[in-house]
Amino acid sequence: MTSNSKPIEPNVWTEIYGALRGNLRDYTKGSIWRAIIVLAIPMVLEMFMQSIFALLPSWGISNAAAVLVGQNLGAKQPDRAERSVWYCTIVDIVFLSLMGVIFWINAEVLVRIFVDSPEAIRVGVQSMRMLTTIYPIWAIGMVTVQSFNGAGDTTTPTWIQVFAFWAVQIPLAWWLSHSAGMGTKGVFAAIMVAQVLSAFSSAYLFKRGSWKLIKV
Repeated sequence: MTSNSKPIEPNVWTEIYGALRGNLRDYTKGSIWRAIIVLAIPMVLEMFMQSIFALLPSWGISNAAAVLVGQNLGAKQPDRAERSVWYCTIVDIVFLSLMGVIFWINAEVLVRIFVDSPEAIRVGVQSMRMLTTIYPIWAIGMVTVQSFNGAGDTTTPTWIQVFAFWAVQIPLAWWLSHSAGMGTKGVFAAIMVAQVLSAFSSAYLFKRGSWKLIKV
């Protein structure tokens, strides 16, 4: 190779495969768009597993609760609407608790499907085991937040999300991971705190019942 020759960049699919296997390539050099695409795909695939088997079915239960709220408010039966939401919440808690146990026990096996880098495996297992411990609380938040939308109240869930995820989660994740020296564990801890705040805030506000006064 002459002095004017440029190194041949690997095929994008080869890079994606390498990222999935946890290689140590420096993606700060070269095209920013290429780096984003290559690094985003493995992350999306890892999140896809939890989403498709746990969070998407849970979201379906939450949407069912929202539909029941809207129908019962339209039928002038607000108490039945509230009972429907709590029934859906119980179903979702049971479902996500079961999935959480499965993911927690098999965390390393599942993470190894996507990566083989020891550090990537460590962080992946850490993430899965920390986040699955709050799956039951996550279920409460998903159902109650979505139920406000079913009642036609989009303001309450918006402010809940702004408070929990923008005002709390982002600065807390930064502080725990940097100032407190917790690293990636601090980021996952911040996500847990935000989810708990979101769940209990929405459950409390839903229990107060101001959404029953909205005309559907």
